[in-house]
Amino acid sequence: MNRNSFSMMQLYFFSLIFIVAISLGVYLFTITSKTIDKAYDMRADHNQATVLQIVKPYVVEGSDVLSILTLIKDIGCEIVVDGVTFPPSLDITETDVSIVDAQAHYNEKLTRDQNGKLIQVRYTSM
Repeated sequence: MNRNSFSMMQLYFFSLIFIVAISLGVYLFTITSKTIDKAYDMRADHNQATVLQIVKPYVVEGSDVLSILTLIKDIGCEIVVDGVTFPPSLDITETDVSIVDAQAHYNEKLTRDQNGKLIQVRYTSM
């Protein structure tokens, strides 16, 4: 008889733990759902920025432009530096790149096609 009582108490205890765990899970799901809904509705708050913007223009140094020219075959698009076009089939070992000033700063402009593939990188000196 003692053994049956102990088994019944174990069953009651484990059932109680299961019910408490289910209740806590539902409670936490409800709280999380309400928090996500509030965060979604707060998008009208003017203290939060909803659009990422680049504040300063992207500036590239001349040495970076030279290193990018060495990777032109891997990039697979033409690179234009101050009006001089370097095609993707460029052999960098036989090309005069002295027009690129390693000490200068350049603005970079990327041109993409309608599929988002990079077709041209343009560098203009500042």
